Amino acid sequence: RTSRLKVTKQKDGESGVELTFHPTKVLDSLVLADQPDPLQAVAWSSSDPENKVIGALRALGPLGPATQSDIVRQAENTPQPAISRALAALVKAGQVVRVGPAGRGARYELPASPPGGGEPPMA
Repeated sequence: RTSRLKVTKQKDGESGVELTFHPTKVLDSLVLADQPDPLQAVAWSSSDPENKVIGALRALGPLGPATQSDIVRQAENTPQPAISRALAALVKAGQVVRVGPAGRGARYELPASPPGGGEPPMA
């Protein structure tokens, strides 16, 4: 399912542009993504620390499970305590998987499939 939007007037951009959005459920919100596949959608759609953690893990995914320090570096301008709280909440919700024991050596990754099936979480 998609939604189309035609821009008829834009302050600093081209008029008459037609945009296509794909409604996607992300956590407790409905997001209009620019791609039908949430994994290909624009990253960093929010300043929310949980969304930043998910975006960072998506970006770091090809490198394997990431440390909290890796995530903090990737999620620029988000304080480390906010990342810690977001990771704890996401692990508890099953939206992020902790690999190995809790503590300094812990690594994190996105689950192969989200809890309850459906689309993976989007940033």
